[in-house]
Amino acid sequence: MLHAATLPPDPDNAALLYFQAFLLRPEPDADTSASIDKVISGADPNDTLREYLNLRDCRKTIEFAEAAAQLPQCNWGIRYSQGIRAPLPQFLHFRSLSYLIYAKARVLAEDGDYRSALGHCLTMRRIAGHISDDTLLSYITSLAIDGLAHRCTQDVLGSMPPDIDTLIWLRSQLIVVRDVIPSLARSLEMDFELILQTISTNPDDLTWLREQLAENDEILGLTDEELIAFFRESYVNYLNSVFHVMDSEMAYEEKSLEIQRLSNILYDEYAVHNFMSTGQIDWWYNIKVRNTANFNALRTAIEIYLIKVETSQLPETLPDGLPKDPYSDQDFEYEVTSQGFVLRCREKDIGEDKLREYEFKVQSYAENN
Repeated sequence: MLHAATLPPDPDNAALLYFQAFLLRPEPDADTSASIDKVISGADPNDTLREYLNLRDCRKTIEFAEAAAQLPQCNWGIRYSQGIRAPLPQFLHFRSLSYLIYAKARVLAEDGDYRSALGHCLTMRRIAGHISDDTLLSYITSLAIDGLAHRCTQDVLGSMPPDIDTLIWLRSQLIVVRDVIPSLARSLEMDFELILQTISTNPDDLTWLREQLAENDEILGLTDEELIAFFRESYVNYLNSVFHVMDSEMAYEEKSLEIQRLSNILYDEYAVHNFMSTGQIDWWYNIKVRNTANFNALRTAIEIYLIKVETSQLPETLPDGLPKDPYSDQDFEYEVTSQGFVLRCREKDIGEDKLREYEFKVQSYAENN
């Protein structure tokens, strides 16, 4: 006798939905790929891109990605026991998936559906948060996708006519997704533990480590387990010093220089600079600060757009209480231009040796009537 079946619940692991999105995404041909790249660079969507985005599998790909982005849990099934040799295939697909969502957002904006376009930008932010902080590779992938989300939001805002309800909604949504980006500290710790797991299970790596530490008298006579423990303690002490600097009240430039100094000390003592990426930690820190600058500039811009809607003109100066430029810990430098306004950091990004600036266009009612 048949009974009514009870359907199992939908997956509660976002990674399962992302993998389905990866599988569904149609591979674009050369002309479509070029159209996507042009849109990412600021060009308007063309008919080739619209036809591609209207494919059923493209629509389903975005649908799966949006559903995944709403779930709180995302477990990628990483085999930590395999160390850094464990393949992480999802990172190969995130760029293409994010470009697809970016392109769809631009099409929606061009068609006048700005709320949905901004919703796609927020989806990219949530995806960035789901990528995880289990490795430095996942961390940098997360920041890259978040950077795309910032740029897409900037593009949509620059094309959107004044709309106070949408701006207030976006401001509230950015507060909700403000802390989605993974932790650099955890990424550094996890990457180190994965490397130790790799070393401890591979005789060649253990031999290499002994050779690197050969001039250190403290390791003579240590067993393999004692060698790993010695190396862990030394590196953890180094990381704790770095984290202390990152969390301190030092200015940005002082922090960057001090992290470099600590890295050089570790390298001089243990000669494992390249293997453990110690020489790159100041670079990772600069990337982290850059991401904060992107986000703070976006939040500041929204407040300026709101003032424009409420008063019909851009403010002459920035109001008090807005997010700071993280390079200087001061307000962004603000300049009204013929097309809108520019927010500029007051101290250079050491990693790129330049002042970062953000140009925001402003549409008027007249231009959209």
